[in-house]
Amino acid sequence: MGEECFKNSENFVCDLYEAGKAPCTADNMRYHIFCQKKQRNEALPPTSDSLRLHLQRSNYQTCLWRRALEPMQKMPPPDGHGWEEKGSVLAPVLMTKDPAPKSLVELVSCGCNTSCRRGNCSCRVHDLACTEACRCMGDDDCQNPNKLTGAEVVH
Repeated sequence: MGEECFKNSENFVCDLYEAGKAPCTADNMRYHIFCQKKQRNEALPPTSDSLRLHLQRSNYQTCLWRRALEPMQKMPPPDGHGWEEKGSVLAPVLMTKDPAPKSLVELVSCGCNTSCRRGNCSCRVHDLACTEACRCMGDDDCQNPNKLTGAEVVH
């Protein structure tokens, strides 16, 4: 997939979220919507990185379908087209970069009063460990399964 095709696809995705904002990048649109605080994180557009990988997988699949009736196909390997081999299984590569700056992820803290047992714990939802910035203080009573190990704790 060429760079121009990717940019056109990215502009299309931006238009889906907010018409008239294109040309833009998916990352810029993601940041814009995040700052408005009107959307849940699940409703944010994909990152440019994950969008590129998704388009590569889609493009590869389309190539397979277009050649489906040809005998003795010479197909390129799926590696490098948004796929990777894990043992004998083909798995999609969802991201190669972080979904958000680490400084932003570190700002997430929960306000749980009940030891983070429920699914509404913001740290638990984001697969992060609770820290001293959380109301639970990330102490031994915290039931968040994403606990920091002794080596990761920074004082």
